[in-house]
Amino acid sequence: MQDLESYFELDVNQGVLVNSVDRNSPAAAAGVQAQDIVLAVNGKPLNVRFPEEIAAAHNLIAAIPVDSNVELKVRRGKQDLTLTAKAEKLEGAVGEEKEVKVWGLTVRDVTRAFSNNAQLDDDKGVVITTLANGLAAQKAELQRRDVIRSVNQQPVTNLETFIKLYEASVAAKETVVLIEVQRGRTTQRAVLRPAYAP
Repeated sequence: MQDLESYFELDVNQGVLVNSVDRNSPAAAAGVQAQDIVLAVNGKPLNVRFPEEIAAAHNLIAAIPVDSNVELKVRRGKQDLTLTAKAEKLEGAVGEEKEVKVWGLTVRDVTRAFSNNAQLDDDKGVVITTLANGLAAQKAELQRRDVIRSVNQQPVTNLETFIKLYEASVAAKETVVLIEVQRGRTTQRAVLRPAYAP
């Protein structure tokens, strides 16, 4: 902030500059934009003039209880705004991984970090991390980094819903399973033909 104080008519040691805003994040939902200056969080002033002061700002934000509303006082240009965000649990860059043995693949939750990196529209579904040679998923020409969006036309929102749909399919010994995947910017369908031990 040191170089921007005079331009934005700020007092010395006031605010922290927002460098970027993750898509689908609580900040984005609240309307925070890149180049906004956050002046206060829940009424507590934020003062980041030098890089070594960023840790204190992180600690202030990390102490906010999950699911609580957060009031942000923001300077945009020469205008002060009050925005409200909902605090969410910080997730890792890589989601939990599960093996899907009968179909021959492993999958992970699609995290916000993965979604942003892969330029997905949202963080729904599971991403394929490995494929076993000669099993149903590889034979159906699925690929690593494909995002599974549905199983038998039932939406996959996260790892938990995917595993439930997989387990139901295996319990019913389905020999044909329709999978919808997002590969880059395209949506494709594949038919898995799982083999079951006699």
